[in-house]
Amino acid sequence: MISAPEFEGQPNFDARDLALAPLRAGERFNLIFVNLDPGARSLAHSLGELASQAEQFQFEGMKRFERPTYNMKMQLEDLRR
Repeated sequence: MISAPEFEGQPNFDARDLALAPLRAGERFNLIFVNLDPGARSLAHSLGELASQAEQFQFEGMKRFERPTYNMKMQLEDLRR
């Protein structure tokens, strides 16, 4: 959170406590990969041989069938429970 105008001057309030968790994201094969570990290896390293194996599926030419209706922030919070 960058600021909270309605809460300025409130005791024990720090907007930094409400910041979103940092994450790493990368794109490969027209897919988005998200990693919550800031110390994790690169996407290319993590995919390893999967990158060459996945080329046969031609992900780049695929079209989305249905738009996701979930909220990514809510999904991340559920994972932390």
